[in-house]
Amino acid sequence: MAHRELQTPQRFAGTHGVKLRTRLLLTVLSLTLALGLPGQPATVSAHPLASHVPKATTLVDARPTPQISEPLRDDRMPALRAARLAAGRMVGPQPTSQPRPAPAAPQYVGHDHFWFPALGINATVTWYACSRSDYPAPIVYRWGCAGTNNVYLFGHAANAFSAVYRAFYAGTLKVGQVLIYADHAGVIHRYQLSIARLEDGRIASDYRWAVGDQPVPSLTLQTCSKVVGIDIEVRAIEIR
Repeated sequence: MAHRELQTPQRFAGTHGVKLRTRLLLTVLSLTLALGLPGQPATVSAHPLASHVPKATTLVDARPTPQISEPLRDDRMPALRAARLAAGRMVGPQPTSQPRPAPAAPQYVGHDHFWFPALGINATVTWYACSRSDYPAPIVYRWGCAGTNNVYLFGHAANAFSAVYRAFYAGTLKVGQVLIYADHAGVIHRYQLSIARLEDGRIASDYRWAVGDQPVPSLTLQTCSKVVGIDIEVRAIEIR
C-alpha cells in the first residue's frame, strides 16, 4: 500500500501564508483602483459584463384598474341566460307556469244519432218499424217493437256494432261507461252502462228482459254473438 506524504504543520502554514498574502495584496489593489489616486475623483470601473446585467427597474402594473359596474342583467345577456337555463341554474325571477285550460267537453248535437265514446261509435240511427221483416242493412237501427222506457238499438256484429262485439269478448265493456243518444226531436239523453250479457231470444224470459218495458228510462244494444241464436245484450240506465 502506497504511503501518502503527510503534511507537517509547518509546511501547511507556509503554503497557507503565501495564499493569504496574495489575497491581501489583491484586495489592497482593488481598493486603490476603486478610490483612485490622491487628488483625483474616485471612479468605479464598470464590470466587463455590466452591459449584459439587467438594470434594476421599478415594476409598474400595466393592467387596467377593474371598474365596478352594475350587475349583469339577464335581459342584457341572452346567451348567459340561455346557458344558465340549460345548466339548471336560472338567474332572475322564476317564470310562473300558467295552468293549461281544461279541454272542452264534447258537444253532442243532432237527432236520431248514437255515440259510445269508449268504443268510438258515432252513428246515425235509422228507424226500423215493428212491421218490417226485410234483412237489416249494415247500419244502426232503432227497433219499433221495444217496450216503454226502452230505446232499443241493434246492428250487425260484422259492421255497425262490431265495436260492441269486440269489446264484449275483450272484457272492455265496463259498468259506468257513458252512452249518448239524440232522439228524433233532437233531445240529448245520457246513459250509464249497467250490464252486458248473452240472451237467447227463443227463451221468453230472455226476450222480455231485452225487449220488454223497463221500470226506468233505459237504452238497450243488441248484436250477434259467436253462437247462432244467442245475442249480446247491453243495458244502460239514463242519467238524470
